[in-house]
This record gives sequence, C-alpha cells and structure tokens, in this order.
Amino acid sequence: MTYYMNLLQKGSIGAYIALGLVGLAALFILIQSILSYGRGTSRSVFRLLTLGGCALVSLFFTPTIGGIVIPDKTVGEILPIKSEALAPILEASAAEVLLPFLFVAVFFASAILIVIPYKLICGIFGFSYERNNMATRLFAILVGAVNALMIFYIVLLPFFGCMRLYRKAAIEKPDSAAASIYEKYIEDTAESPLYRYAMKYAGDRALNKLSKTEK
Repeated sequence: MTYYMNLLQKGSIGAYIALGLVGLAALFILIQSILSYGRGTSRSVFRLLTLGGCALVSLFFTPTIGGIVIPDKTVGEILPIKSEALAPILEASAAEVLLPFLFVAVFFASAILIVIPYKLICGIFGFSYERNNMATRLFAILVGAVNALMIFYIVLLPFFGCMRLYRKAAIEKPDSAAASIYEKYIEDTAESPLYRYAMKYAGDRALNKLSKTEK
C-alpha cells in the first residue's frame, strides 16, 4: 500500500500507468465477486478449478500450436521496422513476443468450450443456485477474487512479457532509447508488488515456457 501511495505523490506517467493497473485489477475483482456471489461457493470453486485447468492445458499446448503458425524468426524480420524505442521487441524472437498472446486466445477459447460441460457437471452434482445461503455466498466472493486475479494476470501476461524485455534492455543498455522508455513508462509497474510477486511465483515460469515454439 505504501508503494502505491508514493506513486500518487510521484505523479509521473509511469506512476499513473501502475495505478491504472491496480484499478483494472480491482475492476476484475469486483465483477467476479458479483458473479461468484450469485453462483455460491460450490459453483464458484468448480468454476475456478475449470478455468485453472484451461490455463494449464493452454500453457501446455500453446507452444505446439505456435510451432505451426509462428515462424522461427525475430519480430524485426517479420516486421521490417527501424526503431530504437522498439528494439527490445524487434530483436526478440517472434515466439517470445507472440506466444503469450496466442496463449491468451487459446485460454479464452477453451474457457468458452468448457462452459457446457461445467454446467452439466454442476447439474449432476447438484451445485444449484438455490442451495446457497448467505455464508456460502459470502465465501464465494473470496473465491471470485482469486478467480479474478487469475484471469487478470492471464490477460496481462503478454504485456508483462514485453515489460520483461524492456527491463532486460534497460539493465544491459542503460543509455539506450529502450531504457529511457522503461524508466518513463514501465519501471513503476515493474517495481510494484502487483508485477513482482506475480512474476516471481508464476509469471516468469509461464513466460519461459512460452518463449519458444515446439515442433
């Protein structure tokens, strides 16, 4: 909390971007909490498990799909753009930049496909809306918050991957245009708990898995 209070006082573009991401996370949590309150604990927990399964399956299969649709080239070889500001992205492999976006697409496609089996299984096991009481609905709000954060980080994973490229460029070439962009727009988010803890415990592993295609 102290970190974000300091960002308010700092008032830079990067600070406002970092605060905006916190606001976006709060919006995700609010929406999922409302939905989970309506579902109740049983349906909310099962929904969290099914989406978690979709995320794992998508993470496993995306490199294979990427091996079919993504060429073994750098982004700069695909898009012949000359830009020092975009150097970290242009110099990276297409797989490292594009696979996280493909992962998000595969995740949401699988999440849509799993809706019918999810509803059928809920019906079979009697996970109905009517069986809930105030206690189960209130606990479901906590489950919804966890669900919201998972979806939030999945949606932002491609952008966190690009941030990681700029962070690396800023360390290796502190006088470059990319380092200047990092300091102005990205550093405050990269130093925030919202980014650091997510990357430490899951994000870096996921991005490492999504850094190359599998033939």
